[in-house]
Amino acid sequence: MIMARPNRSHDMQQISLTLPRDLKSSGVVPALECPVQPMDHVIFTPHDKSLLKPTIRGRVMNTLRTAAGNWRCAIVLQGEPFPNGNSVNVYSHEGCFDVVEGHFNG
Repeated sequence: MIMARPNRSHDMQQISLTLPRDLKSSGVVPALECPVQPMDHVIFTPHDKSLLKPTIRGRVMNTLRTAAGNWRCAIVLQGEPFPNGNSVNVYSHEGCFDVVEGHFNG
């Protein structure tokens, strides 16, 4: 958890970080590195597929490590203009990624 408190004497912020080793064990080990990179063409398959959680195909716009140690990945949907098209956020602990075309291997 990140908390910022203003330091009135210097107008600076004091930041408190919770390290991954301090997180409570949920039985799932968070990935230290994101499984995908921006510009990768990916297929994300949720562990529990349903109409509300379909398979997602598209290009990774950005990634962000969450406070829980998982990764949030914004994916611009296949067929949409990149980077301004419709996108969805998926979370690394809720499914798996298949990199169809990586940003380095063209």
